Amino acid sequence: MTWRTPTDADTPTPSSAPSIAVLPFANLSDDPRQEFFADGMVEEIATALTTFRSLFVVAGGSGLALKGQGLTPQEAGRLLGVRYLLDGAVRRAFDRVNISVRLIDARDGAQLWEDQFESAGPDIFSLQDDVALSAAAQIEPGVQTEVRRAPARPAVDPVAYDLFLRARALAHDISREAIEQMLPLYERCLELDPCNARALACSALSLAYMVAFGCPDEARLRALARERVQAALRLAPDDAEVLTYAAFALNDLQEDLSAARALADQAIAVNPGHAHGWRASGWFRVGTEPVEPDIAVEHLEHCLRLDPLSPRLAWTLTGLGVARLVQRRIEDAIALFRQSAQLSPGYSTNYLWLATCHAQLKQFAEASDAAARFRAATGMTVQEFADRVGASDWMKSRLARISLDD
Repeated sequence: MTWRTPTDADTPTPSSAPSIAVLPFANLSDDPRQEFFADGMVEEIATALTTFRSLFVVAGGSGLALKGQGLTPQEAGRLLGVRYLLDGAVRRAFDRVNISVRLIDARDGAQLWEDQFESAGPDIFSLQDDVALSAAAQIEPGVQTEVRRAPARPAVDPVAYDLFLRARALAHDISREAIEQMLPLYERCLELDPCNARALACSALSLAYMVAFGCPDEARLRALARERVQAALRLAPDDAEVLTYAAFALNDLQEDLSAARALADQAIAVNPGHAHGWRASGWFRVGTEPVEPDIAVEHLEHCLRLDPLSPRLAWTLTGLGVARLVQRRIEDAIALFRQSAQLSPGYSTNYLWLATCHAQLKQFAEASDAAARFRAATGMTVQEFADRVGASDWMKSRLARISLDD
């Protein structure tokens, strides 16, 4: 997995609410291959913290971006734009998990609190929720009254959960190759735990991505993706993560775009601290009717504040680029697509948008180069893909200016 190295230019604006980020946890297990599990705990505990609406929580992926940087608490807090930091360690032995954590004041590096939590495998969600609640209560004692708002999470099969975390770690790389590695993991996870709503939604998105870019047995995979979206929503209709992944899956299937947009908006209504929900809502403001680029920019910039450093930054920047393109701010859009492509070279959609922008500016050499990069990554011409996903007439007319020999 490739994490983006933060710079001073990434420093977010401080939040007025009590703010916290979860830093990378040390893996104290005997098996160094359990690193994915320690990383998974960081993301899961950060997600659990977002259920407390009185806190501002930076997404776990941004905390993980600081892994191995050797930063002081003050430096980490400044880069993430938070007052408090939660760091710790995970030890896993057989079916038991022990998490030790400490809460740090990012202003001076002082340790404010520490504790240890332990549970058996099937209780892993309760363990994560206990850590999140205990840490949050040190910052904002009133969060105790918010506990009942959090959706209940069922016990999980430990092996299935491992498979889910391994697959989700791969999802940070937005490429076809990563999707092809993720799908077998999701399939094995669902064989063991067929009612895992998040695995259903994530696998549906992976299948929809394959359908969007063309694949053998497309009709079966499309039907399976649709079926899994519906199953995930039945099982967890109030889970922001499930709602967001289901929304993106429907968008990639290009079957019910109004429903995709509604699901994304529902995700941020259920959990206003869910960064990926804001990302989805912003994207759909420029990808579905009515097109609202100004609102898209607002939502995507809020997402940047919630998730300033994670690998999903590329996804956010591309969405912002599309919004700027809709606003006819072409040069700004090009800069955003280039930055996204640099962060995530496997995210081939950037080259489609770059081809569109350069064609609009009559920079046909640059447009053809971007189109060739898209074709090399996907096996499709930009025109074929635009037709496939029902691109706007404006976009198709720009792409038509590029040589069909791209």
